[in-house]
Amino acid sequence: MIGRETIKQWITEKTTEMHPVASILNKPVQELTADFSGIIVEKGLQIFVEKGAEYVINHFQPLFQKLHLDDIVEEQVSSFSVSRLEEMVVSITKKELSMITYLGALLGGIIGLFQGFVTVLIG
Repeated sequence: MIGRETIKQWITEKTTEMHPVASILNKPVQELTADFSGIIVEKGLQIFVEKGAEYVINHFQPLFQKLHLDDIVEEQVSSFSVSRLEEMVVSITKKELSMITYLGALLGGIIGLFQGFVTVLIG
């Protein structure tokens, strides 16, 4: 009897009167959330970090399975020539062996100093 358009117009008018949407949309978010900023920072951030970490932990393995990283790495390594692989292994080994040499020299020096102090104290 009243009509669909009349009801729609009445609801729109009453909603606009009760909730002035235009004034809310023209305010900055900081002003709208000023009363809740402490709660958002204290609790919301903590919940966000916890849920985010939980999501990453639960979806880490399936993500890597979907990416097929092991297959990609295998393809890339198998496409290298033997000389390129040999060069890579030698360069990595050279760096690691030099670090082992420096570590050995450092440990030998420390042990030598310690032995010298012990010898001086005993002798």
